[in-house]
Amino acid sequence: MKLSQDQSEALEKINQWLAGSSPEFRLGGLAGTGKTTIIKQLIADHHCQVMAPTGKACARLKEKGVRAITLHRAFKNYEGDVRCILSGKVEPSFSNSIDRHSFVIVDESSMVNQDLYQQAMSRSQRVLWIGDYGQLQPVDKTHSGFCVMSEESLDAKLTQNHRQGDGSQILQLAIFARNNYGQLGVDTGQSPDGSCLITRCQSLAEATQIAFDRNCYPTISPKNETRTAINAAARVFRNLPPDGMYTDSPLICLRNNYEHDVMNGEIFKIVTRGFDDYEIEIDGREERIQVPLTWSEDQQSRTNGGLLCTDAYSITGHKSQGSEWLHPCIILDGSRFTSDPRWVYTAITRAIKNLTIIRI
Repeated sequence: MKLSQDQSEALEKINQWLAGSSPEFRLGGLAGTGKTTIIKQLIADHHCQVMAPTGKACARLKEKGVRAITLHRAFKNYEGDVRCILSGKVEPSFSNSIDRHSFVIVDESSMVNQDLYQQAMSRSQRVLWIGDYGQLQPVDKTHSGFCVMSEESLDAKLTQNHRQGDGSQILQLAIFARNNYGQLGVDTGQSPDGSCLITRCQSLAEATQIAFDRNCYPTISPKNETRTAINAAARVFRNLPPDGMYTDSPLICLRNNYEHDVMNGEIFKIVTRGFDDYEIEIDGREERIQVPLTWSEDQQSRTNGGLLCTDAYSITGHKSQGSEWLHPCIILDGSRFTSDPRWVYTAITRAIKNLTIIRI
């Protein structure tokens, strides 16, 4: 495996760390800097377990030839009687009786919140955190500012861009936005290779029409109000009622469901509808599962053990982390998030091949 100079230097530092006794090491790099190459080399050289915060992130690693499991699946240990399980009140407990992992690599570490961090550290002897320090920090209900991938906390950094061909101009735009306080440099325009379009419209309904006409999916919104409005407009364009669940419509899980092993933020579609449950296909998973569903815009809604979900024609920037799509659409509505370089960078780097950006 041919490595660049910064990759070789990072691997040398990691191997020195493994020879010592420190419990953790943090390696950061922006999109396209070859973080997965480092993971592959470490797998070849060491006995280790690769993990990621979400199923979609694990699926992306699998596409690149790396087997990974979610942190939730690696560390959870259900306790409770049958009535608790059937009521849907199952919560994972993290038992000390389970063997500690010796060497764990956690990809997409920018998404790791404080709880997951503590679980990984308490259940692993050595943890290598790898991620993109340019992305959004994890959602933090305590407002502690916790972030595994803060640039100043890194032990090593990858800097050389290895991504060429499809999506490379999108990556250049993302890095430009990150380095220029979230600004894109132009009001409207198109990249020379046609992969990226920046346009302007007058309303969210018009933006939704543009996204549909250009076959974009999903639309990444800066705030929940924008997301809700676009999802409502999408239902109008598809001639669907204003609520409820329908076959082939994208849905997103709103709350961790440990009984069915579907986590907050995972996107899925209904394949078939049964009497009181649904067969669903989750992005990034090969197997389909049979589950009850509850549709709601309210994350605090009560369920009977089923998945709490809502529309996913549009999702927020935080929900988009850990995923990539061929042609997403980004809404820039002038709200505070759209001037945050981390938000703009994170949204842009969700695009693999094409990108549409709509200013309102």
